Parts: sequence; C-alpha cells; structure tokens
Amino acid sequence: MPKDMKPMPPAETEDEAAMMELVDAVDAEAGAATDDMAPDPEMPYSVGALKALDKVLSSIVKAVPDFQYKPGWTPDPSLIQSGTMASRLPPEVWRPLVAFSEAVDALNTDGKFDNYKFVATEIVNDGLLREAIGKIMAAMKDQALVKALVEGPAPSGEEEPSEEVDMTEAYSGM
Repeated sequence: MPKDMKPMPPAETEDEAAMMELVDAVDAEAGAATDDMAPDPEMPYSVGALKALDKVLSSIVKAVPDFQYKPGWTPDPSLIQSGTMASRLPPEVWRPLVAFSEAVDALNTDGKFDNYKFVATEIVNDGLLREAIGKIMAAMKDQALVKALVEGPAPSGEEEPSEEVDMTEAYSGM
C-alpha cells in the first residue's frame, strides 16, 4: 500500500447500519419535539381550535405567572384557507404547549396527574389539538396541579444534605 493511502475503515455490519438508521430516526423525531419544530399536521387545524388554544394557554398564564406565553396570539392570516391552517403550529404556541406537557410529566411522579398528560408531538390534527386543549382546561381546575406548577418540582437536591449528614454520622462512629 502506498504511504499516502490510508486504510479503509471496516464496512458497517447490518446491525451497525440498522442502529444508525434507528439513531437517525430518533434524532429526527426528537427534533420535532423541541423549540421551534412542531410536527407537520396530518390534517389542517381549524381556526376555532387555534383560538381555543390561545385561550387555554392564556389561562395558564393567569394561574402560573412564570409560564412563558404571550396571550392574544392569532394565526397568520396568510396561512388560513377556508377556516383552517394546514401548516405546523408556530413557535409562539408550540413552545408553551411542549412546556406544559413536560411540566405535567415532571410533576406526575405518583400518577395523580395522568388525566392531564398528552404528548405534544402527537398533536397532528384538529381532534388531537382539541383533546390536548381539554386536558389543559381540566388541569387548570385542579388546584393541586396549579399549585405544583407555580411552585415547580421539588429540587432533587433537597434530600441529599440529610444523606450527607447520615454518612458523616456513620463515619464519625468509626
């Protein structure tokens, strides 16, 4: 082999190729669930559902002051045709929708908020959007959940100092 040629890397096995495809698929799906990227709708969203979404996100702001949403959002008129919007949910409503879904998941450690859970990336049509809106409306009536949203999840570090004290006491007896 000439000095300036590098050896070729070994060819991927079928398992490695399948794993790379899986990783790429997971990465692509994860991209839909972050920041600006809502999934493409399978069917258009109705203007009525979009207005209801603004109303329900605005209700979260009233109950949870730190919730990041600017009430009064309306869809871009250039995207509306025949009373529907066939494009992705814009970041102004997508981010708060994902944030609420993730907050409920984080607070649902004992399963008592299961009724309010939804997967934002699955909201790909008007019916699923309305279902999520209904869950948010019900969640805003649950005072325990609203209180937990205002206070946030308990920091996991709160338990650690007592464990450190226990460890110190355990070592001091040696």
